Amino acid sequence: MNIFRFLCVISLLQKINGQQRPSFDTKTYAENVTHRSNFCSIHSSFNTNKSDLRVLLQGKNISIALFDYQLNANGVIDDINPDISIRILDELAKRAGFEYRNSYGVLDRPAGNETFTSTLYWARNTYDLIGEWYSRSIERIENGVIYTDGWYDASLIIVTKKEKEENLFSFFAFLAPFTHGLWAFILLTTLLSGVVYYAIDLIDSTLQSKEMDTNFVGNLYEMLLTMVGHNHQEPKSTVAYITLSSTSMLCVIIVAAYTANLASFLIKKNTPALVINSIDDVIGHQLRVCLWKGSGSATYMRNKYPKYTGFVGRPTEISSYTGIEEGACDVVVTYADTWKSYERDTINANKNCSLQWVGRAIDTNWGSFPLDDSQTYCSSILRNILNIFLFEMEADGTRDDIWNQHRNGAQGTDICVNKPVLDQDLVNDALASTHLGGILIVHVCIIVIALIYSISAVYFGPKQKRDLLKDKVSSMIVSRHDNGPTGRITCKADLEDIDEEADLKDTDEKADMENKSKQKKIEAIIEKKCTEIKKELENVFKKEWKMWEVEVLEGEPVGREEEGDRQVIFIAGLLWWSGVHGLKGGPDKAVQ
Repeated sequence: MNIFRFLCVISLLQKINGQQRPSFDTKTYAENVTHRSNFCSIHSSFNTNKSDLRVLLQGKNISIALFDYQLNANGVIDDINPDISIRILDELAKRAGFEYRNSYGVLDRPAGNETFTSTLYWARNTYDLIGEWYSRSIERIENGVIYTDGWYDASLIIVTKKEKEENLFSFFAFLAPFTHGLWAFILLTTLLSGVVYYAIDLIDSTLQSKEMDTNFVGNLYEMLLTMVGHNHQEPKSTVAYITLSSTSMLCVIIVAAYTANLASFLIKKNTPALVINSIDDVIGHQLRVCLWKGSGSATYMRNKYPKYTGFVGRPTEISSYTGIEEGACDVVVTYADTWKSYERDTINANKNCSLQWVGRAIDTNWGSFPLDDSQTYCSSILRNILNIFLFEMEADGTRDDIWNQHRNGAQGTDICVNKPVLDQDLVNDALASTHLGGILIVHVCIIVIALIYSISAVYFGPKQKRDLLKDKVSSMIVSRHDNGPTGRITCKADLEDIDEEADLKDTDEKADMENKSKQKKIEAIIEKKCTEIKKELENVFKKEWKMWEVEVLEGEPVGREEEGDRQVIFIAGLLWWSGVHGLKGGPDKAVQ
């Protein structure tokens, strides 16, 4: 009875709130100590009696080695959020019917020059199974290490800081395709083009006695429309045609450049400054690489790239991730399933979802529980039995469920999966004045030359035209000076337009009166001339007609020449007759 009570006390001491303490206190690397079980009887039963492998581990205690980081702060298995390896072991123990929580020991994580491989070699000779996943390697297999079926994606990948994107609302985003300097250059060029075209139109209208297309403000508005592809001006000279053609060509180039560059801002993602597709890009750019010191990934990378000096050893696995944020390294080489778990840790490893997996996998591999291939202990039968249930767990989806529970419980949520990071660090692809400055300068040169040519045409032309142009310019200057610098009075915004319309109306009325006066004079002259011609033709026609009648009546032959002359006179008479009747409708009908 006393012995039974003693055992109960020991069992209670091993359990604290449902958490079981390690059964073995063996120090790592202790010599001549073993907690291994002999599975040869099970192996013999299977070979002799063809027993069902699924039931051969029922009721057995299997010694398991767990690392200290797999336990909670109290040094025991955490039943609330256990390590992923412990979750898998619990499911295996339930299906196979064995126990391990009352027969496990603790391994210290590697320190100094120790590695996980050296710890593995010691633990395989001390325990039946290592309860932590190990990646497979040729070296370990050659040294007698065997593995259960893989359940951990141990492919080596590269994780680095995300290229940050700008997704914030910007009111002036439509200006982004061009720099501020280029926008200013385009605006000044447009205004200059409008002023020059107005001056040329003023000169042309003066030289050709025609009306201008529009006033100064209206001309600037028309030029702005021309810059966006709407041309309504009507040039009056070759110089004006050249100026407007150059402006239209400039418009085509600017609109095309803006459209193309706007598409890259609104649709196409900016190319990051550094693209990492493989480990060769990391080495080629001499990037610093964080590695968990002593881990299999660190051993693999140092063995494969012995001359590379950019490796940075970190004391813990999570510190290899935080090293990027701290600036200790540029990338971290880690395992795929490890990253999928830490990706959700927004508190420590992946703050603000700032990390991402980039490029191709460095090496494709799987991890699983390792154990010693011993004929003495017949450990291969243990591996075979565990593989049966690992395969079942994969087939029925239990393994995926365990992963999801682990990542959603212990590691957080999936808010960081494929989530972009916001920042102001964008690659600037805006076109600057250096890109379109050439065509703008060419256009300015063309319009300046056109203006000079137009002015010279007036300067070397008739003095009357120069005086008329001076009077027009002077009247416009005086009018605008009287009405303020803008040509408008504040309380009468449309005064200038009204005055200009009145002036134009007066001018049109005067022109109409002058045209009517000229027309009356022309009509009087035509009437006078037509009267004189009528009298003369009437006399000639009457005289010749009588002579022709006499000859016809007397039967005298008429000569060809005389007949021709009389025909002419007859036709003239007909023309006179039509002219007389035409004059009744006015000079216009007479002319017709």
